[in-house]
Amino acid sequence: MQSKSSGRSSSKLKGKKTVELASKETKYKRNRDAETVFGAEGSSVELQHELRIRKNATGTYSVFSLKYSPDGTLLAAGCSDGRIRIYNNIGELEGTLASTTAGPDEPSSLQYMSVRWRPVDSDSGTNASKNVLLACSADGSIEHWHVSSRKRIHTMQDTCEIYCSDFNSSGSCFATGGSDATIKIWDEYERVHISSLSAHRAFEYKGTGAVSGEQAGHGNRIFSLQYHPEDSNIIVSGGWDRSVYIWDLRSGHAERNIFGPQIAGDSVSVKGQQILTGAHRIQDPLELWDLGSGGLIEKVPWFNSASSQNPCKLYAAQLSPSISQERLIAAGGCGGENATAARVFDQKKQNVRVGVVDVSNGVTSLDFDPSGRKLAFGSADGTIVVVRIVNL
Repeated sequence: MQSKSSGRSSSKLKGKKTVELASKETKYKRNRDAETVFGAEGSSVELQHELRIRKNATGTYSVFSLKYSPDGTLLAAGCSDGRIRIYNNIGELEGTLASTTAGPDEPSSLQYMSVRWRPVDSDSGTNASKNVLLACSADGSIEHWHVSSRKRIHTMQDTCEIYCSDFNSSGSCFATGGSDATIKIWDEYERVHISSLSAHRAFEYKGTGAVSGEQAGHGNRIFSLQYHPEDSNIIVSGGWDRSVYIWDLRSGHAERNIFGPQIAGDSVSVKGQQILTGAHRIQDPLELWDLGSGGLIEKVPWFNSASSQNPCKLYAAQLSPSISQERLIAAGGCGGENATAARVFDQKKQNVRVGVVDVSNGVTSLDFDPSGRKLAFGSADGTIVVVRIVNL
């Protein structure tokens, strides 16, 4: 992933009683009385500070990936220091998963770029198959962890750096993308590579042979991909080549592509007939696209007015998993001096900005919880901020 740096903004919650919980490497602050971040005119939705998880001053790491568990009780944070930190709903550190042998404050060559929980409906009914976390890193390793026991249960090695991953809705397969500009599909049960999607090899499936002919595909690193939540035959991916591709696993190639958004983090999201892209650029970084045609639906205004001078290049963007078809958009990135770089928008109210969330040192990752009523932001300095979403 590209280097992530930004200006700093104030990170203290003022005027509210807080409680501090300490561990060896992390301090937590949690509001007993919720503080409203912002309530936009024209939208009933409000954001309220829930908690701020802050690491100690010693040690340096970024939170490259955040993911809530399927039941919303745990939050996994994939970090640049070779550790995955698991937090509960009040911000306490439940455990740390680590393959590195480096100490807590020592640098590690292993960077966890993507973490994903295996969907609940993929469980076989035994306790051993629950709470399984997929973790992919920049050294090409693909790991499965049993979070409850904190044991690594399986490891595979790819030949490229891996920046993104996702499970299909059943959990039977997962996909990875990275530095070789190829999406790879893996069988979750057999733990083997079964297919590839790329510009040079249309589709290669275990036991069927490759489909001949040149096909369109990524020409540079892939930083974001997602299975369509309602159709596991569809994968949407984005990368450094300023292209977003819509892949159909039935045909084995890209059905269409969107040219323009340069993707530098987990900032492609698909739901229903919409694709959201968060681009690593200053002008019009946040856009909505039509899944069926690949055409632009609209640009989501990042600023309230044209006079705003604080730029922001996005690293994270996501559509909310609310029950309603269209509701919230969350995005964040790194900007200039004093630029606040985490924002939430209400689609039902013409994309009015609901709130600006104070995240120190820029946003490197984010995730809605499964209910769509909590939202976590991870930063380049290891801070995690969680807000509650009310009046949906």
